[in-house]
Amino acid sequence: MERSAPPTGIKVICTVWVIIALLDSSSVLYLAATGAVPRHLLVPVGTIVVLALGYVVVAVGLWKFKPWAWNAGLGLAVLGAISASVHPPISLPVVTVMALTAIYLVAKRDLYRPHEQPV
Repeated sequence: MERSAPPTGIKVICTVWVIIALLDSSSVLYLAATGAVPRHLLVPVGTIVVLALGYVVVAVGLWKFKPWAWNAGLGLAVLGAISASVHPPISLPVVTVMALTAIYLVAKRDLYRPHEQPV
């Protein structure tokens, strides 16, 4: 049995995460277009690319009610809060949003539990 459309909160999380991925990707593309990426930025830039891909994949999984997406979404929310905490000017709003995202995902856990198929 197919589930109906995701709740509005899940749609908002998915949309925001895709926007974050697009913004991160555009900043990486800008950096790459301006010249060679300095060696000391390779790890941070690579991390940004991996996280951007992760946000898109998890957003699609959450939208489609994939059980793995709940765990991954919770992990991304926690990872986002931790990584934002090292950037003092923007850390409080981002940590707050990521914490609220994690709390909301925990509240919607039942949507991502596998349902038994009738025989």
